[in-house]
Parts: sequence; structure tokens; C-alpha cells
Amino acid sequence: MPKKQPQLAKLTRPRLHKAVDRERLFELLDEAREHKSAICMVGPPGAGKTTLVASWLDAREIKGIWYQVDPGDADLATFFYYLGEAAKPFTRKGQRPLQLLTPEYLQDIEGFSRRFFRELFSRLPEGAGLVLDNYQELPVDVPVHNVMTQAVSELPDGMTLLTASRRDPPDEYARLIANSKVALIDWKALQFTLEEASALASIQSRVQGDLLKEVYDVSDGWAAGLTLLLSDSSSMTRAAGDRPAGRESLFAYFADQIFRQVPPGTQEFLVTTALLSQVPVSLASRITGNPAAAEILEDFYRRHLFTHRRIAKETVYWYHALFRDFLLSRISNVLGADVESRTRLRVAQMVRDRGETEEAVRLFLEAGHWNAAGDQIEAGAEFLLSGGRNQTLRDWISSLPDSLLCERPRLHYWIGVSLLQTHPPGARKHLEFAVAQFSQDHELDHHALAAAAIIDSYFYEWSDFRPVRQWVEVLESLIDQVRLEGRPDLARRLHTSLLTGMLYVAPGNRMLPSIVQRVSEFIDTDIEPNSKVSTAIILLSYCNIASDMTLGRSVVTRCAALAALPELTPINQLWWQLRLGYYHELSGDYSSSRQSLDRAIDLWQSHGFRQLTGTFLLIAGYQVSLAASEGDLLRTQIWHERIVAAADTRRPMDAWQVDEAKVQLEALRGNYRTVAEVAEDTVAR
Repeated sequence: MPKKQPQLAKLTRPRLHKAVDRERLFELLDEAREHKSAICMVGPPGAGKTTLVASWLDAREIKGIWYQVDPGDADLATFFYYLGEAAKPFTRKGQRPLQLLTPEYLQDIEGFSRRFFRELFSRLPEGAGLVLDNYQELPVDVPVHNVMTQAVSELPDGMTLLTASRRDPPDEYARLIANSKVALIDWKALQFTLEEASALASIQSRVQGDLLKEVYDVSDGWAAGLTLLLSDSSSMTRAAGDRPAGRESLFAYFADQIFRQVPPGTQEFLVTTALLSQVPVSLASRITGNPAAAEILEDFYRRHLFTHRRIAKETVYWYHALFRDFLLSRISNVLGADVESRTRLRVAQMVRDRGETEEAVRLFLEAGHWNAAGDQIEAGAEFLLSGGRNQTLRDWISSLPDSLLCERPRLHYWIGVSLLQTHPPGARKHLEFAVAQFSQDHELDHHALAAAAIIDSYFYEWSDFRPVRQWVEVLESLIDQVRLEGRPDLARRLHTSLLTGMLYVAPGNRMLPSIVQRVSEFIDTDIEPNSKVSTAIILLSYCNIASDMTLGRSVVTRCAALAALPELTPINQLWWQLRLGYYHELSGDYSSSRQSLDRAIDLWQSHGFRQLTGTFLLIAGYQVSLAASEGDLLRTQIWHERIVAAADTRRPMDAWQVDEAKVQLEALRGNYRTVAEVAEDTVAR
């Protein structure tokens, strides 16, 4: 697993140095904040949007979250993951972490988003703000835009959502603007007035009078143009015909004038550090070998040359996107092609050594060092999946050449694991490819892991368990060959998957008692609560099926306190209550059984799990069994009807659930001939 990430620039509000207080726009933002649910700010690159918003927040002492959007946020799970990270400073002790967008929620994104933002906003201080800067980095066709409409609808009075973008708002926002729910601040409002330009000049230079008017006319009130022109007084009086047309061309022109004025060593420093999305001083010194790293970065920050700063345990800088693009466009000219290639590799390696997996993957991919990128992807895969970022993992892997994928079965393994819950047949395609390669290469650990994942895929599919038998045999043959001593997580994974497989296709297997004993031992080890509960769920399922009430009572006793832990995921809560409900029924405690099963249904409904039909059918089947045990004909009939309505009888497990419920209902009615007929049909299938 990657080391703990440092505080990210994407979650850090820029700290400004002598910024101009633009009271005209502050008042416009105040008014929008008072009367609208959200604010959408749109202007060209370098229009001063970031500085304006940050200075307004500082002036009004508004707390909250600053979120710098990047292309990776197109993956909704990544977007919610980082929002959750940003919310941690506002999370009280003992409070449940914000929910990750794990695969079980993907069928109800709208409901998940609504619950997430409602909880997020409840944690922020009164009057707080949520700023999404660089919103244009999201493609127009990604679901994040729909999600943000949910955020707007959940905003409490007095709280502000603000997006800053170079591009006109997407259709979803346009509708909110048309409905007067969102205020639009556009380029016309963002342009500096001559008075504001004079205030900027008083901070950045001594330019006044006619020369300032010329600077203002050339820049057309464009913040980036003003900053560059004021920083390059020797070029300001140059004939207008020498200057290119268009803002970005003008930016590149004057940035180049400034760039040429710094020493070659500083030029090399700037283009090299521009490879990084954030630039810690210590890393800047290492990758450039320049002992003046801190002085150079601080100088550009204080001169307002598109450099932001955050001071914490270590001072970190980052460049404005427009300036960073300019620097990267000069890297080949400054370093030369050979040195550039070596530099990109060296920077990526140093970032990797700091444990910053995501940044390292990006750098290795950009440098075309595919094997190094593959190594980092494998190293970070489990961390991504734990945050629900399955799509990001697949996107990374798809960026690699096909020829490399054929040589690296572990990448196929991780694709398969990422698809387990959402597309089990697709997962098996990759896992079976990986198994063949692992077997050929004698990679016992991964061979066993892939076989275990294939067993899990049939559980997630919840349809036909007959093919599982061959994979139980494969895993059974491997588990004694894999070195498990000192590797409790690997041991737990393999044994729990093997127990799951045996329960459904090989209950008479000679190894079953020893596997049960081993899984039971894992519950008493010091492992993460969700891992412990998921292990207990599988073990309690065995106890219920095998009618081992003694072990079942032990499992329930040992895990009772875990169900109340705030970090326990809703899906684990649901499955625990489901298995616990059936255990209580088998134990004759019908009242506790009903409480647990009703709690399971409540979790299924309230957390957007309605598309998990197999889970519902299992809960409903236990409800039928409980109602029949209590002799409650009406409730048995109601739950039977709900099963019939939800089941797809083309799926073997669904058909079995319908038949099982029918048997319970007809037995309660005393229709034993019908019971026998249904049972015969079930066995015949």
C-alpha cells in the first residue's frame, strides 16, 4: 500500500501575497451568496478567478473546502474520495467517515450523491464554502455535472458552492442558472478596471500614468496580461505590431520575455519542477540539484508570477496551469531531448520513492516508461480499490501498450478484481487469463489469489454456482503450497474464499473443518474492522447452513461490538444483520431475528442498494422462513409475493429462492402435495 499522501495542492486554498482586494467583485459575490444557492464563475485562463475567490474567502473569513479539479476527477469515485479527504478536518471524533463510492452504490448514483452531500454539508461550519477550481478540467459528458446539481439541491442556507471555470457551464448548470438557482459571474465582470489595474501596479511595479494606461489597453483588463506586462517593463513600450493577437499567444509572448531574463540555471529549474503538480522545496532541490530552490520559488511567488504557496511542515509551491503549460512547452528547448527524457525518468523515480503513487504513475506514463508505470500501478491497485476507484485503476492499465499487458498477468488480475462486483463474467475473463499465466510461471501466490477471486465472482453474480467446484479444487490444491506464515491478510483472503466455495458446492469436503477453524481464528486477530466483519459474515453463514449453533454463538459474541463501529461500511452492516437475523431464527429467538432482518431491509432501502436483487432475495427468503416459523401466514404470503415480483427465474439462484419461498408458504397452508411437487421440480432442475 502507498505511504500516506502529503496534503495535496488540489485540496489546499492558495495563500496570497499582497493580492488586490477587488471590492467591486467582493460585493457581487456577497450578493450572489445571499440570494443564490451557488455561484458559477467563468472566464478565460489567467482571468484571476483563483486569486479573486481566494482573496474573497480570506476577506470574508469564510471557512470550508477548496478543491482543485483535475482530469482524474472524471471518475466519480475519485471525485468523492478526495471530497472525503478534504472533509476530514471537519470530522468530529467518533463520527463515521464519509462514504466512499464503492461498486455497490453505482446503480443509484443520484441517491448516493444526495446522501453524501447532505452529510458533507452537515459537517462544515455554518456559512462555509465549497470551491471547485479549474472546473473546466472535467469533460462535458461525465456524470460529475449531474452530481453537482444534487450538491446544489442539498446546500443549506448560508452555505456556498462556487465553481471557477475557463469554459461555459455545462447544460446541467445552464439549467440551474436559467432557473435562478445559480449566479453567473462572467468575463465581463472579471475584467480589471483601470482603477483595479492601478492598485495591482502599486503592488507589483511603479508603473503609473500614461504607461499604465497603455498596459491596461494592451491587456484589455486581463489579469495574466497585466501581471506579465507589469513584470516586463522593457517590453511594455514595444510597438503593438510586434505583439501577437489572442490572450494565450500574448501570455506565451510576454512569459517568454520574462523567461529569457532569468539565468539558464533558473530556466532549467523552472521547466524541471513544472513536471510536478505540486513542488515541495526538498523535492525541488533534489530533482534539480539547485541549492537555491526555496529562494527561486519564493521569488516567483512574491512577484505574483503564477506561483502558489502552502506552508505546513514543509513549504509546497505549485504553478498556475497557464504558467505550467508555458514552462512545459519550453522543456525540450531548455534541456534538450536526451536530457529531458532522463530528467522525466529521474523525477518519476524520486516521486515514487516518496510514496506518491498517483503522481508517479502519471509521470511514468507521460515519460513512456511503461514497465515502471506497470510496477506502480500494481503497487497502488489495492489502495485504489479500497477507495472505490476501480475505474481509475482500469484507466491507468488501459494506458499501457497491449504488448505489455500480455506479459504482465498481474495487471489482468487487478482488472478482474476491479470488475468483480459490477461485471462478474468480465472479471472472470481477465482472472482466467491471469490464472493460466500464473500457473505457467509458477507464481503460486497470485495463482491462488486469482482462483479465490474467481470463486468470489460467482458469489457476486449470485446465479449459478456449479462452475465453482473446479475452482474450489484448484484453490484447495494450492493453499498448502503457498507460504502463509507471517502473511495474515493473504491467508485470510484465501481461506474465506475457499470456505465460501465449499459452502455452495462442496459441503462434504474433507478440508472443510480445518478451513472453518482457520477462518474462525482470523476473527481474533488484530485486523481492520471491515475485514474482520466480512470474515465473520462468511463464518456465520457456514454456522447457519451447517446448524453449528455453538460456533455461531461464539462468532456473534466475539463480533457484537463491531456492528456499532462508525467505520463499518453500510454494505457490511447489511450483510451482518442479514446473517445474524437467520442465526437468531435458527436459535429460536424470533424477536431478535425480526429486528435484524428489518434492519437489513432498512439498510438495503436507505443506502441505495435496491439494485442488489440477489441480496434482497436472500433477506426476503429469511423473512419468509421467520414468518413461517412463527406461523404467520399473512406475513409469509407477503414476503413470498415480494420474492416472486423481484426474481428473474432464468437465474438458477433466483428460481431456487422462489421455490424455497413457495415450499414454506404451502407447508404452512398444509398443502403438502404442492410442497412435494415444487421440491421435485427444484431437484430436477
